[in-house]
Amino acid sequence: IAIEHSAIDLAYSVSHLPLQARPILYDNLPNRDAKINFIINTTCETRLIIFRYMGEREVKKLFEKMPTDEAVFILDDMSQRRFKRVMELIDSKKARMIQEQKKHTRNSAGRLMSSEFFAFDMDKTIKDAAKHIYDYPKIDFTKGLFILNKDEELKGYVPARNMVVNSKTAFLKQVMRPILHKVVAQTTRAEVIELFERYKLLFLPVLDEKEKLIGVIS
Repeated sequence: IAIEHSAIDLAYSVSHLPLQARPILYDNLPNRDAKINFIINTTCETRLIIFRYMGEREVKKLFEKMPTDEAVFILDDMSQRRFKRVMELIDSKKARMIQEQKKHTRNSAGRLMSSEFFAFDMDKTIKDAAKHIYDYPKIDFTKGLFILNKDEELKGYVPARNMVVNSKTAFLKQVMRPILHKVVAQTTRAEVIELFERYKLLFLPVLDEKEKLIGVIS
C-alpha cells in the first residue's frame, strides 16, 4: 500500500486505519520526500502517534530536509519538551531558522511564509543569478527572483521566464517588474488569503519594519 499510492493520498486516508498501524505505514513509505509529504499533509492525531514511535535519528533526518515553514507548522503540535529536543538534534542553522519563524504569531504572514527564496542585487546579471541558483537546487525559483537595492530593500522581481528569454549578460534591473502587493509579518492569514484571491497572486513577499524581505508566501 505504501509503495503503490501517493504519499499525499495516504496522508488523508490513513485516518481510517487503527492508530497502531499508522507508524507502520509511515515506515514503509519509499523515500524521505514521500515521508515529508505524508507528515505535512496528515492530521495532528496521526503525526503525534508517529512521532511517539519515531527514533531520534529519523526525527533529525526528517526535520533537516523539511522546508522551514512546514517544520514550524508541524512542531506546533509538539509539547515544549519535545520541541526543545528536536532543536537539540537538528543542524544548528536549521534550528535557528525554525526558532526565528516560530516567534511570529500563529495564523500570521510570518508563520505562513517560507524563508527559502532567491534575492539578488539589481546590478547582478542573469548569468550571475543563474550560477547561484544552480548551486541551490532545493530552493524553488519558478515563481521568480526578488530584486534588492544596495540597502537590501525590495525593489522588484524577475519572473522565471525572463531568465530564459533574455540575454545572459542583461542586468536584473533591466528585466525586473514592480512588486504591486506585499505584506508584513504581522498581517493576518485572512488578509493574506484575501490578497491572493482578489489579485490572483502567485506569491506575496513578506517584509519587516525596515522594508527588508524576510520571506515569501506562495
